[in-house]
Amino acid sequence: MDTPDAEIYHIRLDNGCSIVERATSNNQKSAICEDLGFHPSDLLQANCVIWVEGPSDRVYLNYWINSLEPNFAEGIHYSIMFYGGRLASHLSNDDDETLVSEFISLRRLNRRGVMILDSDRDKRGARINETKRRLQDEFDKGPGHAWITKGREIENYLPSSQIQAALSAVNPNVTPMSSFGTYDNVLKIKSKKGREAQAPKVEIARHIVSEFQPDLSVLDLRVQLSKLVAFIKASNPAPVL
Repeated sequence: MDTPDAEIYHIRLDNGCSIVERATSNNQKSAICEDLGFHPSDLLQANCVIWVEGPSDRVYLNYWINSLEPNFAEGIHYSIMFYGGRLASHLSNDDDETLVSEFISLRRLNRRGVMILDSDRDKRGARINETKRRLQDEFDKGPGHAWITKGREIENYLPSSQIQAALSAVNPNVTPMSSFGTYDNVLKIKSKKGREAQAPKVEIARHIVSEFQPDLSVLDLRVQLSKLVAFIKASNPAPVL
């Protein structure tokens, strides 16, 4: 059912007649599964899940993955799910029953997972907070791992020239306030009225992926991405064609 461009038809018996309907929506596909006696837990789990903080992370991740493995398809070979930064303290990847009452267990949703976490460091040598370290320990037990960004956040993996170009294109009436270093908030801006704000993450991400080729040479991006791609390959039972 997940095969791109596949034609799916639901044939059911109604008053002695065979009724044929083309299944195009998710609800129609779910109805087919139910008629076949399957539950979502039997069929609808992805081979692996990549947990990210928000929608802009997903945009960059698909952009980078595609640069190394253009045949990978989100929704077939891997799925990307959002956890939201402030919700991280309520999550766990541990199977320990004593933790389930306190945390939402991600492993119960899918046993094969990678979690990408912004380090939130504002300078070199700054400590990673307790929640991120706990999640890293739990995901690193496998199958899967945690990826804590080497810089402040995911946007620090982007060349400064691309960020500056995107800021100018998305909102030419603002002034960047960042020096675009490893631990800087690169999307910090000042409006014409002098107010500090954050540039729209998703709009910036969409502009960058549409206008520039990926540059995997920034910080440890190539190392981390290669590890992630290897994990996705190992999670898929058949070779990716």
